Amino acid sequence: MKAVVLGCALLLCLSTPVQAYHGEAALDVARSAGSDFAAQRAAIARDLADGETYAELSAAARAEVVASLDAMQALLGQSGSVDAMPPQLRVELFNAQEKVNTLLTQAAEDSRRVCTRERRVGSNFVVSSCQTVAERRRQQEAGADALRQGSLTPASVLGD
Repeated sequence: MKAVVLGCALLLCLSTPVQAYHGEAALDVARSAGSDFAAQRAAIARDLADGETYAELSAAARAEVVASLDAMQALLGQSGSVDAMPPQLRVELFNAQEKVNTLLTQAAEDSRRVCTRERRVGSNFVVSSCQTVAERRRQQEAGADALRQGSLTPASVLGD
């Protein structure tokens, strides 16, 4: 029992610098009471619905986030607060919180738009090109795969 509580405390201490580096976590039940959790949950739902903040979040990941939020709501409903929870339920709550934060943080990073200004070949016109980080990664991976498979060769690109 002491090991579980100590493990939770250690997890919280180790995750704090990571959250400080990435900015504020999307969800933090340790600092919230029941009403604060409801407000945080509403903010997450609003961000999921806007179509921009977590645009790169897949349907399966969205369902996982909603299921984790539902589980957290049920756990908080049983005890009323994090402090009143038995250690096992507290561990379940924090595991669900970490799952939500991990999914939302990754999706927010992947949904960030990056714009570049490039000159068209044979022209002096500068063209802006904007893509999300995930789109750029997919495009880069597709190009690397095409080169590996031999379907894209320098001769085919140059038109020789």
